[in-house]
Amino acid sequence: MKWNEDSRSFARGVRYTRDYPKLDINAPSDKRLRTLLLTKSELWKDEEEWRCVVLEGGPAQWSISQKALKAVIFGTRASADLRATIAHLIAAHKPWVELREIVEVPFSYDLQVRPLPIQLSGSSGGSESSPAGSAGASESSPDSVASDN
Repeated sequence: MKWNEDSRSFARGVRYTRDYPKLDINAPSDKRLRTLLLTKSELWKDEEEWRCVVLEGGPAQWSISQKALKAVIFGTRASADLRATIAHLIAAHKPWVELREIVEVPFSYDLQVRPLPIQLSGSSGGSESSPAGSAGASESSPDSVASDN
């Protein structure tokens, strides 16, 4: 997607590299930000990840169609509070979006994507709800959003 000067935001594909990116401190600020925020290890290239970044202002709500966002995938370091907050926002505003998480496979370097079991506070009986999706299936399209936090 092309840079949008009016909203100062953009959706861009992540660039995957073998080595850490080199940051040119003399480069324009938008290029430095793209380097920092849109570069990941080539080990993750199957994700074909896209990221939306807001350069100014605070939290925002964007109009996102069902075709554009299919899943939110939480990284291994995402806190329970972050997961719960995003789960509540997704349930309220984008209920079709699947919630998934990355988990480490025991005795292996492998990682697996699986549906995120969320216990929503205030739900009757305290039962867990799991979004639809197959365990181990990763979203390899720009329709996914991953969080490494």
